[in-house]
Amino acid sequence: MNTVPIQDVLPWGYERPPVGGRTTLICDSAETDGKFLLYTIAAQCLSSSSKAPSSLNSAVPASKSSPITKIASASSQYNIIWINCGLKTEAQISAAMKKIGCDIRTNEKMVHIITLQVPTDLGGAEYLKQLYQGIHLKTATMSNYVIILDDATLLSTYFGPSLTYTFIQMLQRLIRRSSSGNDAGLVLRASHDLDQEYYLSTNQEQKSVTGNKVLNYIGAGGRGMLHDSESLSKLELGSQYELEELVWERSLVELADGVIDVVPLSSGFAKDVHGRLVFTSRWGAGLGWRKNDESILSSSTAKNNFSTTLVNFCCSDAGVRAIRLRV
Repeated sequence: MNTVPIQDVLPWGYERPPVGGRTTLICDSAETDGKFLLYTIAAQCLSSSSKAPSSLNSAVPASKSSPITKIASASSQYNIIWINCGLKTEAQISAAMKKIGCDIRTNEKMVHIITLQVPTDLGGAEYLKQLYQGIHLKTATMSNYVIILDDATLLSTYFGPSLTYTFIQMLQRLIRRSSSGNDAGLVLRASHDLDQEYYLSTNQEQKSVTGNKVLNYIGAGGRGMLHDSESLSKLELGSQYELEELVWERSLVELADGVIDVVPLSSGFAKDVHGRLVFTSRWGAGLGWRKNDESILSSSTAKNNFSTTLVNFCCSDAGVRAIRLRV
């Protein structure tokens, strides 16, 4: 099986995290945990990118004038503000980072882990306000930084969807207000268990996914399904599911510039493949993964605002490997 490091297939590039005022949404579930993507992005923040990925080095001869060399030399490190809403401790986060080859102890001053504590004497709104003000003060002294929220679903269990959504909006405004010369990004992780269950139960009626090509895919907001014009019409008319199982996390799609769905294989368990990553770029309503997102799309997709790339992945002690799907 032909596999490559997960960094080689990231649509925003291997040389730096998704920044430029972009908001990245990672949608996973209890069955397919997407936390490894947070660790991968954090590792990109701390990496100096002194060399290109192995798969690119083998394909392009190294030279001083090589585009890869130019990109790598232009890379810089990014501060990390990690908002930890779960039960993991700082030591556990550090250990998970070390497993993928990134020892944050060598960059302790650039990693700021904020562990959420359920307020007892403050209201939810006041607590989130103080949390935001603390983050704002930290970023005022940083030129490049990435805010990681792990995760939005847990945050909403403490403070409710409305306050959580407002807090995320404030974080998005913060990264987009960065002064010239500064670079920032926001990465969100949220649970989509109900949507993935619905996707798996109706998968037999959907089209098969066979490769890395542009598809009419709506990311987390589309319940992890591929749609043609007929099924889109049915989706608009079929409001019964929306009323029965209203999932507030779908509203986060409207804030995101790119959506990553971490979904299980519809065929069931596989020893060498643990799931599928669906990268959805919102280049029309959002900023997309890169500045040239819109230019790489074919004219046949000009009428929709979503461009999708799919890869399978496998997690092991040696790290996360991606398996490209053949067209």
